[in-house]
Amino acid sequence: MSIKSNPATSYAKGVAAEHLATRYLQNLGYVLLHKRYKTRYGELDMIMHRGGDLVFIEVKNREHLSDGLYALTLKQQKRLWQAAECFLQHNIHDDPWSTIRFDMVVVSLSRSPGTILAHMENILGQA
Repeated sequence: MSIKSNPATSYAKGVAAEHLATRYLQNLGYVLLHKRYKTRYGELDMIMHRGGDLVFIEVKNREHLSDGLYALTLKQQKRLWQAAECFLQHNIHDDPWSTIRFDMVVVSLSRSPGTILAHMENILGQA
């Protein structure tokens, strides 16, 4: 017998994880440019900047933080690169970004007594 997750519940948990990740990063000085930015290659969870750094952020909600590290497949990595390139082609004009990078925030909503969050910078190397 296989157990399937409820897509509505998974979506709600994903939105909650993105909200927590946004608040966490904003407290660190990041400024939100876009949330759930859609391209023909897929969606970028968040696009933020801090100083001269433009950061594409992938958010994962997992029961265990270590599971989030393995959740980004090679196919997803390629999609992130393509979506970021699409964003850059259509949105960057005169902004002098000194660094463009990909970060991941893994959130564990199911941990008691509270939420656990991990932020990993530069997960795919710099663009």
